[in-house]
Amino acid sequence: FTDPPVNYYVYKGKEVVVRSPAAPTKMQGTKTIAGMPIGLWEAPQKDSSVMPLAMRMGCAVGCFYQVHHDSIADLAQLEAFLADETGIAQPPANNPRRRAVIFVQFPSALAGDNRRFAKKKHVAAAAASSSSAPVEESVTVLEDNEKIPAVYEWWFGPAPAQKMVEWPPIGRWKSYHPKVCQSLEEAYQKN
Repeated sequence: FTDPPVNYYVYKGKEVVVRSPAAPTKMQGTKTIAGMPIGLWEAPQKDSSVMPLAMRMGCAVGCFYQVHHDSIADLAQLEAFLADETGIAQPPANNPRRRAVIFVQFPSALAGDNRRFAKKKHVAAAAASSSSAPVEESVTVLEDNEKIPAVYEWWFGPAPAQKMVEWPPIGRWKSYHPKVCQSLEEAYQKN
């Protein structure tokens, strides 16, 4: 698949409860992924402050791990050993080379088109050439029967006092989720 070949593969882990009587006592009954305590993945899912600062806007999802291609068989043997209630299964001769992987999913607004509510170039050009025709601004419209435009945004960045604002300002406008826009528009229309 790659040239040169990749030595590690990333997999979505399956939960294995340690049932083997031959496993260490402190691991008995523990939920594991790839032989590691599931708490490694649960901590960033419950508390984003344990993640690096740049990743805290995202959400840790899933339980992924990375394993060296030479350790895939050893890892399968380790998981079978941990899950075996009879104690017959043996642990692998070599400890598998693996790592926990924290998959961080960012809100779609962080990766989306932050100019989608701006006037389209062809609309602005048509307005310049023909001032008699009314110009409509192009906006994103929800796919509901009510066709409420999703035009509500918030500033993502520092908000210093007006006299301290840098130019260009640091940050950008980000859209609220379409459902939030819909509820805001409904409240606005009712008032």
